[in-house]
Amino acid sequence: MYPLNLFSTVNSLLGAVYVHSRDLDVSLPADSPTYQGSHGNTDYYLFPTDDLPLFDPLRTLGVPEPLIDVVEPVFKVVVDLGYERTIPPWEPTPAPLIPPMRLMGALTGEKGQFDGRIEVEHAFDHDRTAPNETDTSGYTMVNASIDWHPFAAKPELTLSLAGNNLFDVEARRSTSLLKDFAPLAGRDIRLTARVGF
Repeated sequence: MYPLNLFSTVNSLLGAVYVHSRDLDVSLPADSPTYQGSHGNTDYYLFPTDDLPLFDPLRTLGVPEPLIDVVEPVFKVVVDLGYERTIPPWEPTPAPLIPPMRLMGALTGEKGQFDGRIEVEHAFDHDRTAPNETDTSGYTMVNASIDWHPFAAKPELTLSLAGNNLFDVEARRSTSLLKDFAPLAGRDIRLTARVGF
């Protein structure tokens, strides 16, 4: 299961309450659980349901079924995106979309009418991937900025020079679904003026 898909996570928790409360029954309806296979001394079953447990609290509160039927199909698609159905239930796999370790450090300083900041971000390689995920190379990115307050009597005016990804490294977020197609922005230099009122 994709733990970052909150709809899937909440659906599974509500499924434990509304659907799986009968798991330990001695006799189950013959057509209720679908046999998934065995591993070691454990048998695996799937309890199919036409309704998402996500909406069972609304059903309990008496919300009319036609109202739920309007939105439930959309949420079924979103909830199903949180599951990898091709993996046998007994096979241990890394949870997908979990980022590798990332470190960031920054130095800031002030001198008279100037403020400055330099930061370094390092993301480690992402090579412990789930099925259907690809490895992502790590990167180190350096950003810097300097602010100038030209008028001490009017500090609300600030002129800024900022540079992101100063060394123009190719960087990709390992948790982005578009990482194989769209890297993070390259070198970016900006000169801006901010005025407060």
